[in-house]
Amino acid sequence: RLLGREGLEADYDGRFAEISAIQQDRAQAFAQAEADRAERLQPLPHALSAYAGTYYNEAIGTMRWQLVAGGLEVSMGAAHSRAEVFSASENQLRVTLTGGGTVVGFEFPEGEEQARSVRWGGEVFTRQP
Repeated sequence: RLLGREGLEADYDGRFAEISAIQQDRAQAFAQAEADRAERLQPLPHALSAYAGTYYNEAIGTMRWQLVAGGLEVSMGAAHSRAEVFSASENQLRVTLTGGGTVVGFEFPEGEEQARSVRWGGEVFTRQP
């Protein structure tokens, strides 16, 4: 306005409309992602205690799974995450240990009640006694 530019109001109205549309698209995408996550919440095929335990990988270290407030939480060093079901039928949980969501798969040998190993990031962690 101070420089006397013409069409300033129309320019800013257009930019505001673009930003509003982007915000609306992101809100819809977020709502859809939340709905997708809620849809995956199904009971796991084993008791939560069957997943809890300490697992070890020689290259990465120790992964600890604990029962906390009716759910599972995992820690690796200073990293910590609450777990949520990703695919119950495949014993897969979603965690956010490294800032983004990743899927962890538990291996249950046939006939055994406790998980024997955990696969995360292409690495296998073996249950420790």
